[in-house]
Formats: sequence, structure tokens, C-alpha cells
Amino acid sequence: MNDLLDRKKMKGKVLIVDDDSIVGGLLETWLSDANFQVEYFNNGQAALDRMDQIDPDIIISDVVMPVMDGYEFHQQLRHSPETAGIPFVFLSSQSELSDQLRGLRMGADDYLCKPFDKEDLLKCLERVMERAAKARSFHSQADFSGNLAQTKLNDIIQITEMNSKSGELLIKSTKDQKIGRIFFTDGRVINAQMGPLNGEEAFYGLMDQDVGYFEFYSRSVTVPEQISADNMALLLKGSRLVDESGNLTRKMPNPDVLLCVRNRQIPPSIVQRAGKAEGLNFVNSILSMIDEEQTLREILDCVHLRSDMSRPRAASILADLISAEVVAIQEEDPESDTIGSLARPGVEKRLVRLLKDFEDHKMTGLLELRGRQTKSAIYLDEGRIVHAAHGKVKAKKALFRIFSERGGSFEFQPQPEVPNHTIRESLDRLIEEGRKEAQVFRKLKKDLLYNGVTVNTQKSKEASIIRNIPNMEYILSLAEQYGRLREIIDASRLTDLQTYNYLSYMDKMGVVTIAPREPAESFQRTSYPF
Repeated sequence: MNDLLDRKKMKGKVLIVDDDSIVGGLLETWLSDANFQVEYFNNGQAALDRMDQIDPDIIISDVVMPVMDGYEFHQQLRHSPETAGIPFVFLSSQSELSDQLRGLRMGADDYLCKPFDKEDLLKCLERVMERAAKARSFHSQADFSGNLAQTKLNDIIQITEMNSKSGELLIKSTKDQKIGRIFFTDGRVINAQMGPLNGEEAFYGLMDQDVGYFEFYSRSVTVPEQISADNMALLLKGSRLVDESGNLTRKMPNPDVLLCVRNRQIPPSIVQRAGKAEGLNFVNSILSMIDEEQTLREILDCVHLRSDMSRPRAASILADLISAEVVAIQEEDPESDTIGSLARPGVEKRLVRLLKDFEDHKMTGLLELRGRQTKSAIYLDEGRIVHAAHGKVKAKKALFRIFSERGGSFEFQPQPEVPNHTIRESLDRLIEEGRKEAQVFRKLKKDLLYNGVTVNTQKSKEASIIRNIPNMEYILSLAEQYGRLREIIDASRLTDLQTYNYLSYMDKMGVVTIAPREPAESFQRTSYPF
């Protein structure tokens, strides 16, 4: 009876495959404590040989293993109809985006990077198993569903057209978040939505998605028709834009560069290719963002907030402008110790003027910075900056990241009082510090952000000075947890410049080693911020 009750409490059976017995044992303990039934193997071949007897609900597999690596193990499972549908999570110390994308494009359901804690693991399993349960129910509710890594949008559109389907195609991320929707009437695309975009531009933006999931629901469509082109014309045009976006990626592998406008004489052919009705507006929006000294990444990630333009469209226009020598990469200054094409003279002048005006008039309230890649705000009390938020980052670190960015619009909301007071320096002092931070942050984004950081354990034990400086000891502890400069800087409670200075000092001492890594997939798009 007790055994029956225990089985009822079980959340499911998890198969763990990892050649590291310590990691395998730790996962087995964590999951058993969380009421999962667990089977552990130290290599993929042994797990395959016992798959019929195990019959797991979900699989967690390391990537790098002897005998059979995680990728091959995953492929073997997907080739068998009996195991193809089992949810699969890759586990690896390889945190590069290219490795994660490889796993996801192969059809894995998620990717956990070491180091991680018990909460990360359980949340991942819960997310993947919930999605698998939804997928099983969708087989009865949805006409069809699948993985974008295995079935491209072009094929989905053609299947829908051949079957004269009416309904809605939902596109979702690997985290089960809605990316956008495409609407059909009798197999023809009549509208699309992606964040703030609608119609053709939303459709082209969705064509740029090659990782995630899709679900089609047959139903009567009541949305207004905003797309008049037939499906073939849409697919041909969308494929061209996506291809040209890829060409820009290959020509300019570093997205964190500044561009400059060489002349304002735009060839009519570029305007025509950009769109008969909106072509000139699209081109001018991009030129305006270049004038605001936004980086290539910032332009592509935020252009949809400035105009009704998709990322592939913006990339195509930029490629044309560069080919016509209307736009070029800003040249580096060999005399400067900053990074030329990324160096900005300081905090954006219009923001400085606005903050000084608030200071003069002793304004209290919230200044929102809209149309930027990351949601940001500056809080003022009697004209003084007292707090800032940049995504999940707060206080001075957030303020300096705001100072390092350009573009967007400002909206001030008066408030009777501001509760959080984390910043106490004067405006002039903050602007001066922010200028230095912005320069370093730009340098990091170009040359250093993908560098690996390795701790010399023996040297760290011998360096007594570290134990006498709490902040340095704190940064060393982060370096021991994370293997990449970007991860350490993002995790630090100190500002980016402070964190980098401590790491640089320890690098000179030999306590840590900062070494280049390949910036794989560095041009990979950032998710739309909505």
C-alpha cells in the first residue's frame, strides 16, 4: 500500500546520462528528493541498450562524453519512432550560444549550462515536461504542431496552402513564449502579427525565426486582411530578405560597431527595393538611428520600435546602403586608447541636457527611455538622480549602462516621491564616471566580452591582498563560478568598469587569466523586447 502511494507521488521517470559520476550522482540525489524516479548511466550506448526497459518521461544528457557523445545519443533516439518524442535536455559546460543553438536546432527541448543549481534544474524539467504535456494535448486540439528546427516556415505555409486551411499558426520560442501569429483563409496568408508589427513586415520577421515551435489551429478567422500578395510571392520576398540579412551577418561578424553616413544621396533603386510605399521612411529611420550613434546590433534589435520594419528588412536595407557606400563602419582612431569604431564622446548630449534641465527645475519623478533594446528608467528626486533600472540591473550599474546606449525617446512622469535611493553622487560626477564606463563597456563589447576567465587556484590562495579587499574577493568568487567575462560582469553587483578593473588587476597578478575565445554566433539576434 505504501509503495503504491509512493508511486502516485512520483512526478515522472528521468534518465540521466553523464560520464561524470559526481555530476550524475548529484543529479540523481536532487531529482530523487524532488520525487522523480531516476535512472543513471555513464554513457549513451549503455542507455540506448536499456531504453526499452527504462521508458523515461524525460532525458538529461551531457554533451561531451566518451563512447558516444550527447549529440549522437540524441540523434539515435530521434531516429526511432518509440523514442523520438521523449523530451530531451542537453547538459554541458559549453556555454557558447553556438553550442546551445546546435542542440536546439537538432530538436532538443532545452539546454542547461554548468554550473547550475537545484532550482535551475527543477525549473527546466518542469518547463520541458509542461510543454510536452501541452504538445500531447495539442495533437487532439491543433491540426498539426512541431519544431521549427525540423520543419521550416516555408514548408508549413505550403502544407497549409495545399490543404486549403483556414486558421491561425502560432509561433513560440523554446521557452514556450509567444513570438507571433500568421492567419490563413483557405490556405492563403491574409495577416501576421509579431510584437508591434503587423502584415507583411510581421511575416518577414517570423520567417527569420529558425528555433522554436509552431502550432496550427483550424478556426474561422476574423482579423482584417492586411496581406494581399499570394503565398509564393510572400515566401520568395521573405527568403530574399532573410538571405540578405545572413549576408550582412557574414560581412560584419561584429555587431557592436558604429556606422557613419558618408552621403545623403540615396540611390532610387535602394528606396524602390525597400518598399514602394514605405521605402523612403524605412531608409530614413535607419539613417536616423545611425546619426544617433546606435550600434549595428542596436539598430537591428530596436528598429521595429521606431518604424513598422522587420529585422530582415532593416538588414537588407543596411546591406544595400553599405554596398552603395552611403553607409560605412566608423574608422578606428589609432591614436586613441579607446576602441575607435566603438568610442563615443560620452553620454548622449540630449540626455545630458535633459538631466541638467531636471536638476535646474528640481523635478521629481520617473524618466523612461523608450525604443531601446533594454527597458530602462532613471528616477529623480528634487532634480537629483537617486536610482536607475536597466532590465534587471539596478542602481549605478544600471545608470552607466543607460549612459552607454543611444537613441530612443524620453518620457518623464512626475511623481510626488521616489521610494528607492541607491545613487547619491552629483550629476556632474555621474556623467564623468558614466563617460569612462561607456568607453570601457564599448571596448568590452567589441574585444573582450567573449573572453574566458580561468582562476589559478594556487595563486589565489597565495595572494593575501585579495582577502583584505572585500570587493576583489567578491569578484574572484564570481570568476570561480563563471567561465566567461560577460557572465562575471553581468552577475556582479559592482559597475562594469569596477568589475573589469578588479579582474584586470588579478590578471596581472596571475590569479586569473583572461584569454580570448571565439565569439561564436556573436551576431545572433536578440529576442524582441516585448
